[in-house]
Amino acid sequence: MATNDNKVIIIGAGIAGLSAAIHAQMAGFETEIYESHIIPGGMCTVWKRNGYTIDNCVHWLTCSKENMQLHQQWINTGIIGDDVPMVQLKEFYTSELNGKKLTLWSDLEKTRKELIEFAPEDKDEINLLFKVAKLEQGMQLPTFKPITAIGLFNVPKILKTMKPMLKGISILGKETISDYKNRFKNPLLQCLVSDMVPNAQFVTSFIAAYGTITSGNGDFPKGGSETMINNMVKRYESLGGKLFCNSPVVSVNREKNRVKSIVLKNGETITGNYFIFATDPHVTFNKLLPNEYMPKKLRIRYENKEGNPIFTAFHVAFSVDETFTPVDGTLVYDLKNPVKCGSKDITRLCVKTYRHYEGNFAPEGKDIIQVHLKLLEEDYDYWKNLYDKGDSKVTYKKEKAEVAAQVLNALEERFPDFKGKIHIIDTWSPATYNRFTGAYKGAYMTFVNTKNSGANYITNKIKGLKNTFIASNWLMSPGGLPCALAQGYYAFWYMNKEFKKNHK
Repeated sequence: MATNDNKVIIIGAGIAGLSAAIHAQMAGFETEIYESHIIPGGMCTVWKRNGYTIDNCVHWLTCSKENMQLHQQWINTGIIGDDVPMVQLKEFYTSELNGKKLTLWSDLEKTRKELIEFAPEDKDEINLLFKVAKLEQGMQLPTFKPITAIGLFNVPKILKTMKPMLKGISILGKETISDYKNRFKNPLLQCLVSDMVPNAQFVTSFIAAYGTITSGNGDFPKGGSETMINNMVKRYESLGGKLFCNSPVVSVNREKNRVKSIVLKNGETITGNYFIFATDPHVTFNKLLPNEYMPKKLRIRYENKEGNPIFTAFHVAFSVDETFTPVDGTLVYDLKNPVKCGSKDITRLCVKTYRHYEGNFAPEGKDIIQVHLKLLEEDYDYWKNLYDKGDSKVTYKKEKAEVAAQVLNALEERFPDFKGKIHIIDTWSPATYNRFTGAYKGAYMTFVNTKNSGANYITNKIKGLKNTFIASNWLMSPGGLPCALAQGYYAFWYMNKEFKKNHK
């Protein structure tokens, strides 16, 4: 492409922004990314504490197999490749109740048999669960063009690839986790199907995630999130792209129906021909662009809070003086004494280790674990209000430390052999997600799909701005890494279409 009007400015260097930039570079555009943080990655991030690596993102990589449509985009962006060792999960997670455990193994048949042996009274429901999980193994995310641009001509093609998944969805309809868990008589089975996702979420989201693991379609790069981001940046820069971190955008200059330039915090003005906003949409349409430009369907989802709940979390990371052998993956267990987190009592604790990531997460002979407390929008408000108090954040820090101390006590109570060997190395609240990434209400996914959610797929185009597009996992459910990657490509697709229209 040899033109003098093909400069693309991308705001945000998360997965969506890097994806959009890489695909634009591959197509011959000249691109620059401006990122407010000192490092790229957005919500896909890692950081160091006392010689330990804290990974706050990837759990599995949906559509990692070669026969999946999204696979080519993982390759395009450098995340998957012949030189990238991949890791396969042995299990989804383990749930424990009153000292008894059940595991969702990556081996579907092994798990089905174990569950029936444990709870024969739930045999029929267990068989139905695994029937749907097998159908959901073929879950596809169409990527040849944006879902919002797929016309009737392409519908048969989409239906063909998604037929098994749609059949699985039809079996359970729009049952939520809250409804679904009550199908089971056994209390531990009720925990097993509800420990990882909010009660308001459709059960098919949980089953599809498990189907991803059991099909071998959820492998991830050795080293986790750090490997992913490093590979994406390396790929982008090898194509000639320019990444500018610590470069927050503070304003946008518009002229008629186009964006003309962005202004950085240091006062520098950056001009371009096309602009892709890969920031959180709540930031894009409240701080950078007037809210009137927000796509109508997206605005409806923000306004309809009851039909579109969000979830977030409070995390604590711990170093362990030796290998934390009781957990090899993820364990969710019941607490004798609830952990008080803000205004919420947490009765089940989610503990995760990182040895299976096969990276340098802890010094030799030691270990790192993370504890994840599931929270909702009202919990974000609690922590944000606490952080905003004018007392030099003393109260906020004190309360975070108190939650972490409760979690440590809960760990030592459940794992007495490790008492005195587990040490708090970091805590982060829902307010932390918002402060560092602009994440709306501290949410690291997108809206929870409910019976009253509204549109699941929202266009990347901005009505009234011909040269400006958005890329965000908030534009499609269920969000997360694969949606962010696809959204970057979708934004590029729309931009490229506009470019071609202007150069006929």
